[in-house]
Amino acid sequence: KGIKQILNNPTRISTSKNGEMTTKRHYLTGDIIINYKNCNNDLLFTLEKAKELFTQKAQKGPKVFNFLIKKLNEQNYRENTVFLLSEIVEAGIYADKRSAFRGLEKIFEKMYSTSLEGKSSCYKAGKKQITDTAKSRVISSYRTTFNDCHVSFAPIIREAVPSLTILPDWANKLNENSYMLLDYIFYIARQNTIKIKQTGKFNISLNAISAHMAFPTPEEVKNSMYDKLIKTPIMDAIEEIENARPNTDL
Repeated sequence: KGIKQILNNPTRISTSKNGEMTTKRHYLTGDIIINYKNCNNDLLFTLEKAKELFTQKAQKGPKVFNFLIKKLNEQNYRENTVFLLSEIVEAGIYADKRSAFRGLEKIFEKMYSTSLEGKSSCYKAGKKQITDTAKSRVISSYRTTFNDCHVSFAPIIREAVPSLTILPDWANKLNENSYMLLDYIFYIARQNTIKIKQTGKFNISLNAISAHMAFPTPEEVKNSMYDKLIKTPIMDAIEEIENARPNTDL
């Protein structure tokens, strides 16, 4: 979740009321340091070369990350994940191999410059397991050609794959706002599986959605701008998801 938010908009990273997130800059290097805490995680993200790489959105960044996690899952979480450049074009993320090559190079550089450390937990066979990870880059190496790509993921990413939400391929057709909304819906749905089985529904906080989509908070905007900057973009995203998805429930 945190990595997708960083790739989506590193200038506006926040969390819901169930978590705590603080951001500061290293006084010597200028690196951005983000501390994220909730009931299951206590993680520290470090964004190197912040002025050069993390001043604006990484176009298609969350979609690429989702694609990589899907490939990592298909290849049994091995350290070196390999895929053809044509595969990410066929997935609908890029229009052609040339744009895919340029886009991936930029995104991989951001991921390589993002380090992660701390404690995380997940459930395996009904038991909670805690992992304490030393500082490591999200991807330790990468190589992109016009034919294929090789990406090496940090252990903390590979170990977390079974608990990560992978969005369906049709989501790649969505614009960035709609994609991030769908990502959050799937993320919260996985935490509410029992409630969904019992009632067929679950609740999502509007403020939490706004935070995940990197929108301003209600306190940051004037009342007259609330609809334009927050409500209308969310409603537009919901409509696009409804129109884009196949004739199936989410």
